[in-house]
Amino acid sequence: MSGTDEKSLAGKTALITGAVRRSGRATALELARFGAAIAINTRRSVDEAEAVKREIEAAGGRAGVYIADVTDEQAVTDMNAAITKDLGGVDILVNNAADRGRIPTLELSLEEFHRVVHIILDGAFLCSRAVIPHMLEQGWGRIVNISGSGNLVGYAERLHVHAGKGGLDAMTRSLSSEFC
Repeated sequence: MSGTDEKSLAGKTALITGAVRRSGRATALELARFGAAIAINTRRSVDEAEAVKREIEAAGGRAGVYIADVTDEQAVTDMNAAITKDLGGVDILVNNAADRGRIPTLELSLEEFHRVVHIILDGAFLCSRAVIPHMLEQGWGRIVNISGSGNLVGYAERLHVHAGKGGLDAMTRSLSSEFC
């Protein structure tokens, strides 16, 4: 976000799914640097989520930790309600939650394939559907779906991840077509 006003996101709330490590953590810290209040989502990494929260608060930002499985519709509904109560309605959604484990295709069970695809696609769908009404009501919002080059290039032992991310790219185009 270089070249933009340092606090250009002041008054906005950003939800980042899978926000405790790597790109999710970096996204949370960067959006906080630009003034957004940050909703840190994780399914189970409470200590890491609290560390990200402390880092944001130490820099003068606002943040909250929201433990929720993004594949669980009620959990997503409850998380969105809690974020709205604590930080305000979600203005920016970053769908980053995924499991990027490597498994050789011939060892990949259907159950594991479905589990990973559900995290990526169901999570993005449920979170997007939960926050879009607020975005429409206020006339402003952003949804960023984190994909990658793997679903275009294909990497060994990541069939399940690339299937989900390829679907996520299609979902992104559909959401854009419907709401932009």
